[in-house]
Amino acid sequence: MIGSFRERALKNSERQLENTAELLAVHFEQPLRDFEADRITVGRQMQVGVDSPEAFRQQMSGEGTHVVLKSKIRACTDLAGVKGLVFMISGL
Repeated sequence: MIGSFRERALKNSERQLENTAELLAVHFEQPLRDFEADRITVGRQMQVGVDSPEAFRQQMSGEGTHVVLKSKIRACTDLAGVKGLVFMISGL
């Protein structure tokens, strides 16, 4: 009887952990996808018209580039929670 109670408790705990893991995965999956899409888009935008190191330097030092990158970073502030969670889980 005690053994079956213990087994049920373990199975319930396992199911709760699986549900929690699934909820966390769903919660963080979309922001990560959005971040990756933004990274690719910004990378492509930065490559347009760049054919030399000097052209790259000139484009990156412009006010317009600063504004674009700043707005993209602001949009990604939710990822700070993801980073904190990853470090917390890995123990770093």
